[in-house]
Amino acid sequence: MLSGSLHEVGVKELKVYAARNVSLDPEDVVIDMATLGAGDEQSLVVCSSEGKIVGVDVRSPAPIFKVSNKASQGAVSAMCTDINEHWLCIGTSKGWITCWDLRFRLPITSWQHDTGGSILAIKPNPISMSSIYVSVDNSPEVGVWNIESSSRERMLWYGEHEAFQSAPLSVPNGISSVLPLGREVIVTGGMDHSLRFWNTSTPNRSFVLAAPPELTTERSYGKKIVKNVEVIYAESVSPMFLSSSVTHNTQKGMSLSGTSPAHHHTITDMTYSKTTQSFLVTVDMGGTMKIWK
Repeated sequence: MLSGSLHEVGVKELKVYAARNVSLDPEDVVIDMATLGAGDEQSLVVCSSEGKIVGVDVRSPAPIFKVSNKASQGAVSAMCTDINEHWLCIGTSKGWITCWDLRFRLPITSWQHDTGGSILAIKPNPISMSSIYVSVDNSPEVGVWNIESSSRERMLWYGEHEAFQSAPLSVPNGISSVLPLGREVIVTGGMDHSLRFWNTSTPNRSFVLAAPPELTTERSYGKKIVKNVEVIYAESVSPMFLSSSVTHNTQKGMSLSGTSPAHHHTITDMTYSKTTQSFLVTVDMGGTMKIWK
């Protein structure tokens, strides 16, 4: 990846079948990639830190296409494609989000996150092709943004202060990984090494799946409207005000995390695997992978 090379590896044999160069500049690196076109596993779209968007056919040495995002918007820090792989959204170090039409290779819309912070994660909304999940550095939120209107429609918030209010943070903050699981459930992984399970329709069913001991505190979850945005929030609760639902969900999270300790580094990615059993797979910046039942 750092050299701009792509390798096709057989998982069963652990054998490299093909390798090719994406023709990046010497200091440019691959940030992420995705399949290009539904059902076509031979074609990829690759995004680099300097904003190069390259269509690659692993069977051909020549790129399918090559376009560039605006350099003035900062280095690319995150990307995603929609479920049907018609568009690509990228986020940058300066908080810019740009959506590209992959069929015509043209930018559709572009806007800047109101914090101006580096975009940490972008994920498609599985129930709406016109919206995406976005998290940003140094802010304890995941926003659901409408691509057409470039506006925030919903927010998940677990900060020490009110939503939309900036304040000094006691620990490194930011949601570095987002995994939507259907209509109601979202799992997030943070720079604070915590895994959180969110239920957007019934917030009091949300809980901390795993966290470092110093961050394992009782939480109360709720929903309110702030600046015309629906906010699903988590806040610390004094023990004297604990409800049975809060205690139950905290114990549920502790029992799950008790089978395996929390991550010791920033959680960088997650996926959900469902075969004969359901598993949540998480990885962190230190190279550790954990599998949760």
